[in-house]
Amino acid sequence: MGLSGAATVSNSKATISPSPTKKTLTQEDFINILVTQMKYQNPLEPLNNEQMAMQIAQMSSVNALQQMEQTMKNMAGKYDLLANMQAASLVGKKVEVPGSKIALLPNQRAEGFYQLPQDAKITIQIYDSLGNLVRIIEEGRKEMGKHKFSWDGQNNKGERVPEGTYTFVISAVDQKGNVVTVSTSLIGEIKEIAYENGAVYFGIGGQKYNLESIRSIFS
Repeated sequence: MGLSGAATVSNSKATISPSPTKKTLTQEDFINILVTQMKYQNPLEPLNNEQMAMQIAQMSSVNALQQMEQTMKNMAGKYDLLANMQAASLVGKKVEVPGSKIALLPNQRAEGFYQLPQDAKITIQIYDSLGNLVRIIEEGRKEMGKHKFSWDGQNNKGERVPEGTYTFVISAVDQKGNVVTVSTSLIGEIKEIAYENGAVYFGIGGQKYNLESIRSIFS
């Protein structure tokens, strides 16, 4: 009989499975807890008004947080739609983005910007995709601040070079000949928009940018 009883106990343990644990409490859970407390409360020590008010406040907070979460999701969806519409409106426009690569298009000039932290003498060197020096532009001395430059697409011999992507390098020195650090940006036309993993991207000068990269938009 002992062996039979042991077998029975063993089988009963094998069939017991833990119930799934909830990670969050809903408003319905709080109501059930409150009702259960009131149902099984000690008649000699009933649930006082302060405790009940506190639990009702917690229940209201849970409901408010759930509604806020849903509102935030709705707002996020509307923001994504607005961002996509804004991105589509940029097709065909010229924008300024950080970088040092410029696209030379047929019968057009290539443009870029550089930012000086102090007055300096500026020399611009332009290289093709193979790293060959194509053009040297002497800008002379420039004051501290942001400056725009324009390249006519010609090499040092005055010949028009093929269209494509070129790289510009800004060399800056102060009055004592010390090198000055320069930040650069380029101007390019947005030809198309791409959507990847829910984000919006566009290409300029062989580089991929997002909407947050745009510094200026030109009509």
